[in-house]
Amino acid sequence: MIAAFPWDIPLSFGRPEWLWLLLLAPATALGSWRALAGLGPVRRAAALAVRSLVIVATALTLADVNRVLRNDDLTVLFLMDRSLSVREHADRQQQFMEDVTRDIPADDRTGVIDFAREAFLEQLPMKGGYFLERGRLPELPNVERTNVAAAIRLAMAMFPHDSAKRIVLMSDGNDNMGDVLSEARRAKADGVSIDVAPLWFARRNEVYFEKLSAPTYAERGELVAIRGNLHATSHASGRLDVYHNGAKVALRDEYTRMALRPGNNAFVMKLPVETDGVQRFETRFVPDDPNMDAIVDNNQASSFSFVSGRGKVAVMSMDPAIDGALVDALRRENVQATLVDVTHEIPDPAGMIDYACIVLANVPANVFTEEQQRTLAAYVEDMGGGLIMTGGDDGFGAGGWIGTPLEAVLPVELEIKHKRIIPRGALVLIMHSCEFERGNAWGVHIAKKAVDTISSRDFIGVLAYAMGGESWEVPIQLATNKSAVKNAIDRMGIGDMPDFDTTMSLALKGLTATDASQKHIIMVSDGDPSPPSKSVMDGLIAQQITVSTIGVGFGSHVVEPPLRDIASRTGGRYYPVRNPRTLPQIFVKESKVVRRPLIVEETFVPTVNYAFSDLLTGIDPSEALPQLDGMVLTTPKDAAQLALVRATTDGNDPLLAHWQRGLGRVVAFTSGYWPKWGTAWVRWSKYSKFWAQVLRWTMRQDAPANLDTYTVIEGNTGRVIIEAMDKDADYVNFLDLRATVLHPGRGGVPMQFVQTGPGRYEGTFEIDQTGQYVATVNVFQSGAYQGSLHTGASVPYSPELKELSTNDVLLEQVAEMTGGRVLDVDATQSSVVFDHDLPPTESRRPAWEWALTWLLLPAFLLDVACRRLASWVALSLFVEVLILAVLLFGMDVIHTHWWGVLGVILLAELVGWTIRFRSIQPCLEWLTHTAAVLSRTGDRSAAALAQLRTVKDRVREERESASVTGGGASGAESTRRPTAATVDPRRRYDTGDTGDRPPEIGLDEALGGATESAIEAPKRPTSATDAGVGESEATTSRLLRAKRRARGDTQSGTGPAPPSDDDPS
Repeated sequence: MIAAFPWDIPLSFGRPEWLWLLLLAPATALGSWRALAGLGPVRRAAALAVRSLVIVATALTLADVNRVLRNDDLTVLFLMDRSLSVREHADRQQQFMEDVTRDIPADDRTGVIDFAREAFLEQLPMKGGYFLERGRLPELPNVERTNVAAAIRLAMAMFPHDSAKRIVLMSDGNDNMGDVLSEARRAKADGVSIDVAPLWFARRNEVYFEKLSAPTYAERGELVAIRGNLHATSHASGRLDVYHNGAKVALRDEYTRMALRPGNNAFVMKLPVETDGVQRFETRFVPDDPNMDAIVDNNQASSFSFVSGRGKVAVMSMDPAIDGALVDALRRENVQATLVDVTHEIPDPAGMIDYACIVLANVPANVFTEEQQRTLAAYVEDMGGGLIMTGGDDGFGAGGWIGTPLEAVLPVELEIKHKRIIPRGALVLIMHSCEFERGNAWGVHIAKKAVDTISSRDFIGVLAYAMGGESWEVPIQLATNKSAVKNAIDRMGIGDMPDFDTTMSLALKGLTATDASQKHIIMVSDGDPSPPSKSVMDGLIAQQITVSTIGVGFGSHVVEPPLRDIASRTGGRYYPVRNPRTLPQIFVKESKVVRRPLIVEETFVPTVNYAFSDLLTGIDPSEALPQLDGMVLTTPKDAAQLALVRATTDGNDPLLAHWQRGLGRVVAFTSGYWPKWGTAWVRWSKYSKFWAQVLRWTMRQDAPANLDTYTVIEGNTGRVIIEAMDKDADYVNFLDLRATVLHPGRGGVPMQFVQTGPGRYEGTFEIDQTGQYVATVNVFQSGAYQGSLHTGASVPYSPELKELSTNDVLLEQVAEMTGGRVLDVDATQSSVVFDHDLPPTESRRPAWEWALTWLLLPAFLLDVACRRLASWVALSLFVEVLILAVLLFGMDVIHTHWWGVLGVILLAELVGWTIRFRSIQPCLEWLTHTAAVLSRTGDRSAAALAQLRTVKDRVREERESASVTGGGASGAESTRRPTAATVDPRRRYDTGDTGDRPPEIGLDEALGGATESAIEAPKRPTSATDAGVGESEATTSRLLRAKRRARGDTQSGTGPAPPSDDDPS
């Protein structure tokens, strides 16, 4: 709960119930009045006031006091629709933003968000207007949907808290994802108005396919009924072309000629099915008059049916000439094998379902996108398909499959986990990715992808240019802890480097310090930094470090010559990139350079490790197998069965491993590459039988369930309906249906079924892009597997292409709901968009920390000082220090102008002198008296020095006269040394036999010439005071005489008596 003052005081409280503590202030003052009576009235009042201030500060702190800031500034966020339906309006929207932000108030801010299926921030809210250049907006990843709700949600998160908020939505209003009205209601609740600028359009002549359907299952040899529905906005005529499995079907004109009327036009045709597997049907409408059809991309539709039959096998290969021997061997064993060249074609989800087993014959990972890799893994785990991977220079870890979704389904680890000495690789990434579409995000993504694809025994390093210059974002190190390396990459800052020389020299130095056998650099750049120096290039060539360059940039802004030159001179490759989405595949491909040590090209004879394996049925364990000349090193997983191995002194390397993974079976044969490694195997008499046996074990064993199923599309949702009946036509209830949908962009996605009626089950899945959606449903009853079935739907084009006009009703509803306006995208001025007609905003900033640090603690210290410091001067100085600390640092005055600091100092002095006002007059008197005192002191000092100088001169004269009158005898006698006989051993000091000789000049005379005779006898005191003085002088004289007698008595026992004070000698 937040409470604010009803008056115009800029404070509010998060926990106002603590303000009840303020009642303790007067109670504490009354209770302490008598206890502090000894302090005096003024000090007592001050102590009570400070004590009350302590209670007030404590209450404010506990009540979570906040400062309320009121601001009249305005922030406008423009939401720019870039979906497929308004792709021709991009320049129109940018022109609108440029016009309305040309003359905005200086303190107002502008931001830009573009959106289609997702929303992205293109310009942070900042002062100064619109800064995006024409033609430099990045390409959005998916424009097949419109999600206005996501754009509004992102805008709400990006608004600063200290200004009024306005959204300007530029769109056609044809929203097909999210709930825009719910987001509009949230915006209204937060005080945000939404102005709408409709992008008007209307298509009067248009023909498009609503749908095309085919039965889910069909029998070979029957006629399959194809049903379609064409929608036309006006009368039109044309031809309907029909395709079956990619081949055009020859039909009579009476079936292909179409005369369309406004509205829906349904048709039905029957086509014969003569083959097994997935049957694809496609129809295309070709208008007689192109002017009667504005968009041709929506004139097509597709569907598919499943025809049961013998299982088929797809052998995917990069080079059909190399793997043709395997296909021929399978065909000799009556296996229906198809050779698929993956350099030209990769099956979609429906195509994969058509095969009972897929063989990846020495195929690298970079051929597949990440989505296709996930689909392939789901094909095995969720669809029950079989998978076989064979080795070669592009297989397993050497082919970049480390860290991919497919590695999880293989029976072997693609990294070498046992302690074996194998050569290492080293990879350094140089990132200069700030100048292409969402460059920094892509830079982080592809760098992490490269880390995933290398071995943990390899070196990895990342260089980038950030605010501090070129530096190691990830210092070159072993990739043993890939998570830590990727976390460091997440924190990576990527800037626009000025030259290649510094980063490449750092890479050269780092790679030279490693013991890697393969050293490689991948550099991402637009080519505009200065080229590297000759010394750096010579060093790379001398160290046999290859460099591959990837050219990326805005549009055609890529300087290719230096990138090509660097790659060609070092033995690398140059990749021009037009679509950043291909970057991960390029990185996977280039990372293969450092994975070459995983390949062992040595001749060996396979050893049978597990003779009872189903894959070795019919092969005598005692029979020697043909030799192989190479393989890819891997590590077996715990649950895998090792049928064949390569036996070495360091242990056994997997050659043939297999296991069950999910619903499918997987086999790994780490050799292969038949023309180079397996020539002896191809000549082996059991080569065909061996591979046919492996294929049949791996293939999916379809057991179709006796269920009726069909799929319908409802907007962005696909609905699968299953009706279950037994042979007696009774409904089958309580089935356990476990389904997975192969999504064209996300791989396998689980789907839940709910029983909605007797024998009726329904499941739904999301449709958010074009392509084939294939669902596999595994049926269980009472825990027992009953079989599986396949179904699916085809989405041939985006729903954006079916929109015929602007949805102005929805846009006006959004504006009305939030208090916004409908703007003209071609005529609106900045004075309208940046009109300050919104109420000023109030932002709350926590002030309890300030109250605790700069109010409560100083007040507590002042309370102690008032009671403990007896001196008003000390108390005033303490108060001055507190005022300076609170105002200079608590109020941050120290960072303001100099006159603010001076004012604080003067205020502290004013308060301090007010407290010690009694000291003002003494201080003034002291200041005025000091000069006189100092002058008198100088006069006395001069007189004393003159007197001392006079005495010194008189003493010198007397000594000179004495030496002239009695110098002969006296001088000789005084210089005579005492003999040994005259020395008394009991005396501590021996001064000779003449005894102690008194000084020629007495001490009294040396200090001024006064003698006892010169001192007048004290007068008898005439008063009590004088008597006291005289008595004191008499006492002093007696003490002096007693001291002389004591000294004479002591010396009389040890030697001759000292001369008396009256003795002139």
